[in-house]
Amino acid sequence: MTAAGENIVLTSEFDAPYAYSAITERPHRPFPGGARVAVWVGVNVEAYAFGQQALSVAPHGPFIPPDAMSYSWRDYGSRVGIFRMLEAMNAAGIRGSAITNAEVLHRYPPVVEAIRAAGWDWVAHGRNNSILQTSMDPDAERAYVAEVTATFTEVLGLAPRGWLGPARVATLATNQLLADAGYSYALEWNCDDQPFDFDLERGRLVSVPYSTEVNDIIAFVFRGSSGAEFRQLVLDHVGTLRAQGERWPSVLGLSVHPFLCGQPAKLPYLMEALAEVAAHPDVWMTTSDEIAAWYREEGR
Repeated sequence: MTAAGENIVLTSEFDAPYAYSAITERPHRPFPGGARVAVWVGVNVEAYAFGQQALSVAPHGPFIPPDAMSYSWRDYGSRVGIFRMLEAMNAAGIRGSAITNAEVLHRYPPVVEAIRAAGWDWVAHGRNNSILQTSMDPDAERAYVAEVTATFTEVLGLAPRGWLGPARVATLATNQLLADAGYSYALEWNCDDQPFDFDLERGRLVSVPYSTEVNDIIAFVFRGSSGAEFRQLVLDHVGTLRAQGERWPSVLGLSVHPFLCGQPAKLPYLMEALAEVAAHPDVWMTTSDEIAAWYREEGR
């Protein structure tokens, strides 16, 4: 039994937590204003535990605590990168969705105030980026979700509507626990270009598309892409969605991190891509909260 006195039904490890659906067989749901494509920018605002192994500049090198090079590389995002990104995105009139570890809210007050002033959405991203839900049983995970949610409510005066587990980790219980806690949507499952509903015993939780392919960690760290190549990746992705968008209105959730796209040599390419995308009249530049709200009203 869970702490709330209700059973959490864990499906087989071979059963996905959503039904199969072919994009060709769904109702046609154009976005607001008849847009063919919805684009939202997920800016991951993160805090790491000092001295623990995590994403590394040299992923195949030895981990030697405190790993000064890699920890400080990631920490650049909260000290410099996020402010550079906020300034550029504010100037371009692009609101982001701040996918934020709860510890950020206490550790980096200037970051929090700058994001609040910009009017961005808030998405809960666990406690920090070093604690994963992998080994949590349902009761422990329920308490973890409640703790993270309470921190957002305490500091910001609001409960976040969306959730992304650190490292995109989810357990078989996560979706039900999020719905029980009042969340509207989750971002871990990147199997579609359109929002969809998860299979739950009770309540409702929506998956909002959030790309693994169009992701600055994948591009810069794992593939070794240049800024120009990342810009072209974004433009090519949106171009294909626009071409198919009359039949299949689709979403790009663009995943970026201030310690990467906030770097001086990378940010101009991101902003060039966003400017070109936003100039198309059939593109809805939006946020994750707005997409979830639209789908919860229009979907099913």
